[in-house]
Amino acid sequence: MKNSGIQVLSLSKGRTTAFSVDNSIIKKSRTLDTLPGGEFSMHAHHYCKLMYITDADDFYTRINDCKISFMPGFVYFMPAYTLHTPTNHYTGSVTSYASLTFFISDKKLFDALSSPFFLPCNDELKENFTELLDFKNSSRYNKEELNEKVEKLLYKLLGNSSKTEITSASLPEEDGNEFISLIKYICEHYCDDLTLSDLAALVHTEKTYFAKKFKSIYNITPINYLYAVRLSRSLDELTFSDSSIEEVALSVGFKRTSAYSSAFKRAYDISPNEYRKRAKDIWLK
Repeated sequence: MKNSGIQVLSLSKGRTTAFSVDNSIIKKSRTLDTLPGGEFSMHAHHYCKLMYITDADDFYTRINDCKISFMPGFVYFMPAYTLHTPTNHYTGSVTSYASLTFFISDKKLFDALSSPFFLPCNDELKENFTELLDFKNSSRYNKEELNEKVEKLLYKLLGNSSKTEITSASLPEEDGNEFISLIKYICEHYCDDLTLSDLAALVHTEKTYFAKKFKSIYNITPINYLYAVRLSRSLDELTFSDSSIEEVALSVGFKRTSAYSSAFKRAYDISPNEYRKRAKDIWLK
């Protein structure tokens, strides 16, 4: 069997409610995208996500600066580092018959899947998703073969003529799009030593007004949002790397391990070491 260009992290099915801030992420959820303290929670992941939606109840997300409604019978793909929010202002729900998260190591495939897209799920694709789930739950299951099957599915999606790329579009001012570019900057430069003055200067705004305006939109201060992004990024590092806690703290922008561990405990009510143990049991078994 050839080495696949992807590594599947999870494959599951089930119902997802609209996003709410929940510190008990291990006890109540298997997602790694919770941002503590902020209700808007624009963020991005190190991994790609693919979902086939079978049912949706007034559920939408924002992908970059586009508002996207999840529609039953459609497949949605988000590349790694896609800025998005899993929120519908705390209403709505969505049933994903199949939800996949994975890394892409093959450069050709990574480049080809650089943009988010959606497409209708025809009978052939439905059968592909069913086969993946059946294989995952069968006695024949092994990770290498699952990686290969998902890779073949991705190439099939790339060749589908019904694929629609999700491109930039304007949002009304009341949706806070004036700070979308800043949030994207924070998500890409969260390791930098950024101050409130630095962030205000990026949007050409006086820092006191900027801080009040940002909090009125996202219900979190700009600096706390920066810390939240750092903590969120560290969840992936704790789960998918063998770096020490000190190395993880430094990699996400904390200068001291003690400051990182304290912030992590306040946000998630669990230590980084305990989170790593539980998350690896869930994701890497």
